[in-house]
Amino acid sequence: MIRMKLEDAEGLVKLDFDIPNRRLSVFHNSKNVELITKLLNELNMGSSLLVSEKSAEPAIQAVNLRERKVLWWVLAINFALLGNMACLFILQKVKSEGAHIKASWIFTSNDVLVNIGVIVAAVLIIFTNSNLPDLIVGTLVFGLVLRGAFRILKLSK
Repeated sequence: MIRMKLEDAEGLVKLDFDIPNRRLSVFHNSKNVELITKLLNELNMGSSLLVSEKSAEPAIQAVNLRERKVLWWVLAINFALLGNMACLFILQKVKSEGAHIKASWIFTSNDVLVNIGVIVAAVLIIFTNSNLPDLIVGTLVFGLVLRGAFRILKLSK
């Protein structure tokens, strides 16, 4: 709740929570201490300013913005994965032998595999600190899409 309240305050560097002593240290490089104090007071938690010192560290807002964008992308990939899996489930129930249904099955199943590949690549990149997993998964995705395209072209004959 405190982090959300202060997320738009300029110049924040770090929030240090001391839960047992009910103390929050706000590290900032802003001249607007009054705004930070006002925002904390609006939470009605009995806050009071003990000391104010300017920090020389860079503000954290750019990092938080990048993290927020990454989390939105992860959320979108997960929704895409769930949507594609739901489509596969629906397509599995269809008894039609039409080329359009088979083509839908091919590209939707490829989408599921691509979504899983993106998630696996992201996890491997985080743990290995290397871009190699992205290159490998990207190559596999290219092969999968190419194979799917040829399968769909065969259906049209």
